[in-house]
Amino acid sequence: MSNLDLVNDSFLSMQACQIFHKIYEIFIDSEFIDKDSYLCLKLVNSGKIEEYNKRYRGNDMLTDVLSFPSEFKQTGFLGDMIIDVTVAEKQRGNKNLQEELAELFIHGFLHLLGYDHLKKDDKKIMNKQEEYLKKHIFEKGLIPWTD
Repeated sequence: MSNLDLVNDSFLSMQACQIFHKIYEIFIDSEFIDKDSYLCLKLVNSGKIEEYNKRYRGNDMLTDVLSFPSEFKQTGFLGDMIIDVTVAEKQRGNKNLQEELAELFIHGFLHLLGYDHLKKDDKKIMNKQEEYLKKHIFEKGLIPWTD
């Protein structure tokens, strides 16, 4: 099992939550992060993430993923992430929920590592890293690859 502390306060079954552990292992296997790194992921249903967004970010709005990078990365703790499963379900388009959740996890994970998309150049860099990680996950057969 990976160093992913998962708190499931959503409608997902624990079996469905295994995708996050598998993706995290791919991050480690691809040497994107150290094997001793760890993070906390909380899955919620819509409404709850809006409360977290307002309380910790000052944004009174619904979102899909929030990341809170650790100030203690030297200990191996990358930070905390919250994903709203209901929002993911509503915005998934033609993807299945597993694919959407995988993409949100990758996106939030990159924020924990310090990537951002506020400036055009930073967005290009972050998008490139997202594609790199999605490709690795595709190669392991967890989500379909789309360009």
